[in-house]
Parts: sequence; structure tokens; C-alpha cells
Amino acid sequence: MKWTELSNDPQTKRFEALCKELTLSKFENNFVSVDLPSEFLSEEFFENESNCDLFRIYLKEVKNDFDQLRIGGFFSEKIDLISNEYPADLMQTKIFDSLVKTEGRWWPRSQLFHAFIHMLTSEIKKVDFSSPILIVGANSDSKTIISALIKMGFSRFNVT
Repeated sequence: MKWTELSNDPQTKRFEALCKELTLSKFENNFVSVDLPSEFLSEEFFENESNCDLFRIYLKEVKNDFDQLRIGGFFSEKIDLISNEYPADLMQTKIFDSLVKTEGRWWPRSQLFHAFIHMLTSEIKKVDFSSPILIVGANSDSKTIISALIKMGFSRFNVT
């Protein structure tokens, strides 16, 4: 699997380390760092629809070279800019962190959503779903975690 990251705040060292760990675990993969054109690094750039079209053309070209795209920074909240199709688990939040090619089609995914549920259910044996949850921050990751907790059955949240 050949993959890269598209972000206004790239985490290149993190993903290079992940690539090495995956390779050590016998998961064949190749992370390639891609520098976004500078005009795509400003969120204001996307307020103009013709600029959005330029980004879509760029994205189409990038997809030709990869099997998976890690989406970061403000792009994770721009699902409508990147894809007009998304799975049911993203319909509510419209927040995603990757695009995955499946049977020739590209689908937005939230790896954080699924990883968080997996981690929580495998590590915690006894859960009180009536207890309140404290969430620090109100960014896309926070929204994803809240969505996962709601799916698990929690209903009381304090967001700071």
C-alpha cells in the first residue's frame, strides 16, 4: 500500500515512524511525503468555488499515485470539498481523516473513530455509560471522539 498525507499541518515524522512500525509488523506499505502547493495551505483560499475546483483537480492527480490518503489539518472538516459520497458512519459529523481506495473507488474514512472504539472496548472491561465524559477541545478530533462515544452508548458530555 502506497500512502501519503494531505494537510496544512503535516505530521511527516509521525507517519514515517508509523510506516516503519507497520513494515516491522509485516504490513507492506510505503509512505511518501507530498508537499501541498502553498495556495492550498490557507483555509480562506477555499472560500472561492473556482479555487475549490483547482484543489479537486490536484486531488484527482494525487489519487493516481496512491492507494490511501491521510487527511489532516482543516481538510478533515471539508468532506464536501473532497468527496460527494461518504459512508453512513460519517453522515452526522462529516469529519474524516483518510481517503481509502476500495475496489477502484475512493471513500472517506475516520480511522480515529474506529481505532478509538476498538481501543476502548478492548481495554475497558466495565463501563458506566451513565457517567459524564469530559472532552477537552472542540476540534475535529474531539467531535470524532464524541461521535464514537455516542455510538458506544454514552450520552452526557462536558466540552471545554
